[in-house]
Amino acid sequence: MKENNIQRENERIHIPYDNIFKKEDGIYVISKNKDNKEIERKIARSVGISKININIDDGTRKSYVYFDNMIGITEMEIQRDEYLNNKNLIKYQKYGMDIMGDTSYIIANHLRNEEEIAPKVFTHTNIGFSTYNEDIIYKLNSSIGIDSLYCGNLEIQPKGSRDIWISMFKDEVLGNPYLEFITVCSLSSILIGYIGEELTLDNIIVHIFGNSSTGKSTAVKLAISLFGYPDVKKNGLFSTFNATENALIRKLAGLKGVPFAFDELSMGNLTDTSSLIYKLANGTDKSRLNKNLEEEKNSAWNTLIFTNGEKSLIKSANKNAGIQLRVIEIGNIKWTKDATNADRINRTIIENYGHIGLEFAEFVMKIGKEKIIEKYNQTVIYLNKFLESKSVNDDFTSRRVNKFAVIMTTLTLFKKMLNIEISNKNILDILLEIEKDSIKERNFNRSAIDYIKQYISVNGSKFEYFDKQIQSRDYLGKLNKIDDYTELVITPIALDKILKEGGFEDKQVVLKELKKSGHLNCEADRYTRKRQLEKGITTTVHVIKIPN
Repeated sequence: MKENNIQRENERIHIPYDNIFKKEDGIYVISKNKDNKEIERKIARSVGISKININIDDGTRKSYVYFDNMIGITEMEIQRDEYLNNKNLIKYQKYGMDIMGDTSYIIANHLRNEEEIAPKVFTHTNIGFSTYNEDIIYKLNSSIGIDSLYCGNLEIQPKGSRDIWISMFKDEVLGNPYLEFITVCSLSSILIGYIGEELTLDNIIVHIFGNSSTGKSTAVKLAISLFGYPDVKKNGLFSTFNATENALIRKLAGLKGVPFAFDELSMGNLTDTSSLIYKLANGTDKSRLNKNLEEEKNSAWNTLIFTNGEKSLIKSANKNAGIQLRVIEIGNIKWTKDATNADRINRTIIENYGHIGLEFAEFVMKIGKEKIIEKYNQTVIYLNKFLESKSVNDDFTSRRVNKFAVIMTTLTLFKKMLNIEISNKNILDILLEIEKDSIKERNFNRSAIDYIKQYISVNGSKFEYFDKQIQSRDYLGKLNKIDDYTELVITPIALDKILKEGGFEDKQVVLKELKKSGHLNCEADRYTRKRQLEKGITTTVHVIKIPN
């Protein structure tokens, strides 16, 4: 049999249908005539495969099939089950492919030959850390650990110059502790994705809030510019709250070591952000069934999430210690020096972005997990001692320190990578103030007492004051003057109603903290005792000591 062109190009390639081959002017088949002699017969104009994309995330193949359409060359992305099935392939006749019913089998077989010689290109649709052939890889627009290119819909292709971004960073950001902090937070997503599973680290939520014109949007844009397009105008790593909770969550699916930002809390229809906070922090969405009633694969995320808005994310949620622990919140800060500073940052990052994140991931991976985890553990020990020395700690601080340690470890690595100086003290001072504010909010014995005081002040007619009888049908409780405090005697039902109105989700948590702090007069094994209330009736009540 006559040797075809493909065989001559590479003898080691196995060609399934070696009687089919291509020349410059089209596709040929070798067959035997009536005299049993081999002859070449042209059966179609040129058609072939220019490249095959192999998705390393889901294993799917997409081929770029080209063909002579009579006036030029058309190239189309066609699924494998389309071009290897002659019945499916013939529909491309309407686009100009030279294919007929009696040649469709030959063309399909020819494209099977083309698969053997077409360039293979690895692609990915998920971004961040994953494994391929048991090796750890990191994927953004390009990849570390494998030669793969992003083929999804996110705007993460680098633009402009790394050097221009670095120059802007040194001129406009260095020396501003808050912008340094937000930059380091962004890169912390890489450490969470890299060592988070081994150390069972939660996702970190960083919420910045305050009035408009304080530079908070500029700060978040700066943070995202390390990884991709830093605005909400395109489909990138920066979106808005203007969507359902489920839609917001789905934007995070599969992110492991790449930050994401949600802009302007007030744009969302979230009356209570508690559920959203828990989902963002936990890194998984609820299971769903597809149209075939099969459970869909649940794509987790392991990263750092930015949110911003004019109001506090925490105060938009129920009063719950778990909420306080999961959010790093910083508010009412002047993020940029002035309008000129903000303008220079914004003008630079919209034209130069997507360079530093991949570089930092490669830097971290070269150091290796073992050394990164060792540095992280050392930082945890240091931060616990530091906060204790400042008397800024409570029963929950150790859990918060895990998040702070990721940020401080990232700071050390970032400084080393760029050979720049950022004050550790300045970043520590920011974390110290954040933790001070958080402790005030999450210590329910203080915040609950303050709330109860305000409630009594506004609803005084519903309480009996110092044995003075009241006629209100909305009677809630009794107040007794005791030396340096006022005693509130109230039924469990009434207290539950009051606390829920104030956003305190779990009454038992509040009572536990009140008892622990000495603000609850109760029996040893419970949160209640027996007392007389309205009309001298003895009943089970809560007795709360309210400092004067």
